[in-house]
Amino acid sequence: MLVFQFHLPIYIYGVVESVSYGVGLVFSFLGGFMADKYGSKRVAIFGNLLITLLSFTGLAQNSLEAIGFFLSGWFMRNFRSPARRTMLVQVTDEKERSKLSPPFTPSTSWGDYSRSYILRWRFTFIIPSLRFCPLPQSPS
Repeated sequence: MLVFQFHLPIYIYGVVESVSYGVGLVFSFLGGFMADKYGSKRVAIFGNLLITLLSFTGLAQNSLEAIGFFLSGWFMRNFRSPARRTMLVQVTDEKERSKLSPPFTPSTSWGDYSRSYILRWRFTFIIPSLRFCPLPQSPS
């Protein structure tokens, strides 16, 4: 979008992607800290709700809006990831986790859904079902 619609040089796209991963690392640490303090379920839901900012990238009127929406959504994706992984670990035992492809890094909703189907877990990471499923919380 940045290159084809807003006619920015390709290296700007590369810089934006680099920032999304580099600064996203900080948001992962922040998300892990917040999950420990406030509970994994709350942080996962909060992060999932704010990932929708990424969707607004397509509605941007200029390149700065597009970059802002993209980075905001991507940072929230990183923010919620530690909480989601914590919830997976809390509801599985070591035997079930060993069935996952190493290293244990479920990174997409489809991956989480297919893993939960394969291992017959009690939940998936689809927001409506997450709201109604009782999940263990991190110790406060």
